[in-house]
Amino acid sequence: MISLSDTGQSSLTGPPRPTNSARWPRAARRIRLLGGDAAAAGYRRPVDLVDEASAEVVELHDFLVAWFTGTLDDTDASFARFADALDPGFTMIVPSGDVLDRGAVVASVRAAHATADDGFRIEIRDVVHRVVDEDAVLVTYEEWQYVGGRPQSRRVSTAWLSRPSGAASGVRWGHLHETAQVV
Repeated sequence: MISLSDTGQSSLTGPPRPTNSARWPRAARRIRLLGGDAAAAGYRRPVDLVDEASAEVVELHDFLVAWFTGTLDDTDASFARFADALDPGFTMIVPSGDVLDRGAVVASVRAAHATADDGFRIEIRDVVHRVVDEDAVLVTYEEWQYVGGRPQSRRVSTAWLSRPSGAASGVRWGHLHETAQVV
């Protein structure tokens, strides 16, 4: 079950969720006043970024399950899905309170290939978009980890995802803060 959005919509493909729609007309008008076209100038409505960020949260955790259970091959090409998703300045605050840089997170995940049993899975719940800007979104979500059908870990996470300057699509993780909760 994935509950996405500020309105309680429960799927990635459901009806559009309200966002700060006033932002699009103002920005488009500013671009037009400067003699340009909004689309040609590369301006994207925040809802596009919201959808990308929501999907990325789910998809990256799907990758982690496949990586940790060994259903993905341990190759540079397979692992690039994870490494390329993290901004060069990425930081992560783990449940213990330690702050890890991108290099430490990448090395730790790379070393954890095929270390979980086949019954391991992650469920993402309650994705909420806290701050939405033209090129970045702050989301919170719950990450439930299961082994053998039983919950083993629940983490409440806050993530900052942004679209790199000049990128046509895709988002990168800039920061992640996980807080462990008792299951």
